[in-house]
Amino acid sequence: MAIQDPKAGDFAGLLTVSFVWGSSFAAIATALESFGPFTIAGGRIIVAALFLSLLVVVRGHRFPREAAVWGRLMFIGVAGTALPFTLIAWGQQSIDSSLAAIIMALTPLNTLIVAHLATHDERLSRRKLVGLAIGFLGVGILVSGGGNGGTAAALAVGAIYVGTLSYAISGVQMRKLDHLPPVVVAAGMMICSLLVSLPLAFIVEDPDLRAASSWSLGAIFYLGLFSSGLAVVMMAWVVFRVGAVFLSLCNYLVPMVGIVLGITFLDESLSLATLFAFALIMTGVAVTTRLKRRRPADFEKPAPPQL
Repeated sequence: MAIQDPKAGDFAGLLTVSFVWGSSFAAIATALESFGPFTIAGGRIIVAALFLSLLVVVRGHRFPREAAVWGRLMFIGVAGTALPFTLIAWGQQSIDSSLAAIIMALTPLNTLIVAHLATHDERLSRRKLVGLAIGFLGVGILVSGGGNGGTAAALAVGAIYVGTLSYAISGVQMRKLDHLPPVVVAAGMMICSLLVSLPLAFIVEDPDLRAASSWSLGAIFYLGLFSSGLAVVMMAWVVFRVGAVFLSLCNYLVPMVGIVLGITFLDESLSLATLFAFALIMTGVAVTTRLKRRRPADFEKPAPPQL
């Protein structure tokens, strides 16, 4: 499909993906009322793996048979789902969902660093270095107390930051599987990460589903089906129609959604220091991801999936 100018349906798709990813942080906060971070990660991965695997079958695709491909899917699955899903939920035990959404906005900045180190065609320019410096100045403010303050909050910020770095690493590695349909890659990485996350959930936390609230169970189902399943499909649809540059607008919309939902429905608040840090991070993202027109060939494959 040739890349075309965005139409109303494409903007609707962009807003849908942004809302689903941005609402993930509020859903995690709800799930934490009954479950620990390992269980939340394992539960959402089960739902996503089942949904995406079913979609692979319905679409008539086949899973790869090469051991080397499955080895890479295992690495991407752990780095791109099991680890960040757990770290984000663990961090949200100590900080608000809105602050977690702000930290996750660092994913594109970390991707620049990882791509510079791991590839030969995505090097850091002077402009990108300036943007990185601005963005990480915002991180410094958050770690030093711009969030809720205290050691626990600082550790939570650090854990979620590691999650963004893990996303970046998996995204760069995913480029090496661009010969496979995106839904096959997504399903394969979910299946592989499930082999790690599910045993850990029972070993570390031994969850009791009978004692869980219906809201927490619903939140995990939402995270798996929508944030980790349907959003990936919608993301691929948007990218194939109008390109990855258009989808990159999610980098600005997702944290906004997370902040609004956290304040509106979870009675959260943001300090002036946190808002200033957020402004710095968004400025850094804007400087490093300046939108420009590219050829359709640049957008043949979708960007890697986030929350």
